[in-house]
Amino acid sequence: MERDPHLLEPGKIPVAPRTTAPAVPSPEAGPAAPTLYEQALTLPFSDQVALLQGALSFNRSQVAEVMQVSRPTLYAWIAGAEPGPQKTRRMLTLLGLVSRAGLCADRPLLPRFVRHPLSEHGTSLLELLRQDAPPEGPCLRTLVQAREMTARWTGRARRPPAETPPPPPARTPPSAPRRDTPEFNHVLL
Repeated sequence: MERDPHLLEPGKIPVAPRTTAPAVPSPEAGPAAPTLYEQALTLPFSDQVALLQGALSFNRSQVAEVMQVSRPTLYAWIAGAEPGPQKTRRMLTLLGLVSRAGLCADRPLLPRFVRHPLSEHGTSLLELLRQDAPPEGPCLRTLVQAREMTARWTGRARRPPAETPPPPPARTPPSAPRRDTPEFNHVLL
């Protein structure tokens, strides 16, 4: 896959730089939590399908589309069949993108941000991932943007309702002057 040179420009979405050597955790910090990609390497393919499906809020038909297989093939994988090396690479590529974007099945994207373009003239994440060779830069930018939009949306939705101010005092209509008062006589004159 070709790297997008604009991905790391100032003002663009920040992405953690890749390092050749893993960072050595300090003894006080304890072992570092494995990334989604690292977890996926040790899981059976059926669990990898579940990770992808969960993180991106896909249904099984969409997973099959993105993996470029039929639904019966996907169901065979879920039942325990192993895919060929090309489909295994594709799954690991997709899970790598999801992992670098900071997504996981515990904090999935909202389905609307996956299925619909995030800008007026953009391409949906689902359409990007369906391509034969998903472009890494646009996919990663869209994943990060969808993650941020999901966080903003769910942050508003989970916020407790603001205390509503008391209603303004009821305005009583001005009373009409009584007929036996001087104001009433003044109005008539």
